[in-house]
Amino acid sequence: MNGTQKRINIIIIFICTLFFINALEAQDQWGWQSLHLTEKNESDWLDLFASRDSGEKSFAIQSKTKPETPIFYRTQPGAKWIQIPEQAHLHGQKDWVSELVFIDANQLQLKCEAEADLKLFCQIAFSSKKSIDAQIRRCACDSLEVRGRNTWCPDGSCPPDPTPIANLEEFLIVHHSAGATDATDFDAVVRSYYRFHVEGNGWDDIGYNYLVSPDGNVYEGRGDFLLGAHFCGTNGNTSGICMIGNYVDRFPSESAVRKLTKLLAYKSCQIGVNPAGMAFHNSSNRQLRRISGHRDGCSTACPGQVLYDFLPFLTDLAENHIQDSCNQLEAPILRLESIDGNEAQLSWSDPYPDESGFFIELSIGNESDFNYIDDVMANRQEALINYGNDLPVYFRVRASFNGIPGPYSNVVSSEFTGIAEPQLRNRNEADCQLIDRLGRVIASGKRKDLKSLITKEGKPEWLIHCP
Repeated sequence: MNGTQKRINIIIIFICTLFFINALEAQDQWGWQSLHLTEKNESDWLDLFASRDSGEKSFAIQSKTKPETPIFYRTQPGAKWIQIPEQAHLHGQKDWVSELVFIDANQLQLKCEAEADLKLFCQIAFSSKKSIDAQIRRCACDSLEVRGRNTWCPDGSCPPDPTPIANLEEFLIVHHSAGATDATDFDAVVRSYYRFHVEGNGWDDIGYNYLVSPDGNVYEGRGDFLLGAHFCGTNGNTSGICMIGNYVDRFPSESAVRKLTKLLAYKSCQIGVNPAGMAFHNSSNRQLRRISGHRDGCSTACPGQVLYDFLPFLTDLAENHIQDSCNQLEAPILRLESIDGNEAQLSWSDPYPDESGFFIELSIGNESDFNYIDDVMANRQEALINYGNDLPVYFRVRASFNGIPGPYSNVVSSEFTGIAEPQLRNRNEADCQLIDRLGRVIASGKRKDLKSLITKEGKPEWLIHCP
């Protein structure tokens, strides 16, 4: 290594060290720094954490292109070199980004057989006051304690996605974090993943909807019915659940398995699916189990071989938990009373004394692509729905219990009414509105133009409403 390269490495170490020293003592610290590795040489020792004895320490690396040869690290002279794995959630993206690697040391050394220009993301998350104010979530299953965002990030520095996208969940995707198995402060670990996903990956929030720690706690990530970033770029209709730790060749703790079982049972109950079932997942164009692993969506080792092999048993445990411990809610019985023009008159039974309202969902042309279209207040048992001019149409309904949905009703369809389509003549010239899945008007114009806009924007979930 020449003198110029040594001076560059010294400057890098100095900048990264100053970054940590000058930060406030009790606050998390993180940042990116540039690093150049010469061919077949080890880097200088990087004293990243300025002799800090506390805090959860982690790092990741980024490269504009995939490194020609693997990159390794070690934290002590003479120690075994450990390969740094690629981050599974970003496989195939423009930049190559590694997993977030947790270490119990203040220094780090890297090596690569080929020359490489890298960016190093280093961070330390300090212990925070342990709050016992866990949120309580309920559905027909027993209550589930969840450590909410204000618990694992009490200073408010981990805001949620400012522009969240609503997501109707139908599949539960299990991950492992591939690191932090032996950490001690999992509030800090969850914050570390938040920082890495937001500051490192450039996402709007932590990628997972929930996380489960080895000590048996459930952590709220993005939460319920919000689109995450975890399933091979095909996140629609999924909820991502991350088991913190590396489960390639080790088994999760008993506490973690118990809590994951309860979470899978709770979520299955909440979204109204059989945990042992299978269905077609539109986003990935695959047939998936309701409880699937990350690798079922693309080529990745996640959630680790041991945990992946255990998923069928977890599914059985979740199904048994629902049967043994959950008070199953009765599903409403839905009827299609009549269709007049492009309006459908619906009615349903109300088997609940305490619902807060009902959600009505519509699918056009098939019985699988349902989207929210309307809701009505509690104790109502009918609705007049304007569905546009497309036939056939399918409807289903479910109750809401202060935001927690109950099981779906049966599906009713215009296919069984024998209605002809004279009203659909010249329909492409009709004046219509384009509505998103939350009921907001996106655009107005001729039906044919709005159909072109849906294709152009790649938004098949948008609905065309023609008054």
